[in-house]
Amino acid sequence: YNDENYVLRTPVSGPRAELTFGQAADEENPSGDPVPAKVEIVGSAGVYITGDVSGDGKILADDARLALRCSARLETLSAEQEKAADVNGDGKVLADDARQILRYSAKLQSKFE
Repeated sequence: YNDENYVLRTPVSGPRAELTFGQAADEENPSGDPVPAKVEIVGSAGVYITGDVSGDGKILADDARLALRCSARLETLSAEQEKAADVNGDGKVLADDARQILRYSAKLQSKFE
């Protein structure tokens, strides 16, 4: 468990894993309802949340900054970070990925497209 708000990271030892996670109750989500997220298993490295480029368990403007710097070749990301930054799933980290992460972090969009 990485953060009291969002993410569970766990080693995977085989082709299947069962994961359960949710958001802790807070002012915006008093009931602690589950958080919708795309979860992808990356070998045995663990689990990441699409859009969480920094790996801190939250999708924030800083994640958009990292994705934008990567798209401009100013920042080198790990393979796991690149997968988290590629929010549209086209296999590349581009400025549009950073734009979507920023809009998501500002609650201007509710999913990645």
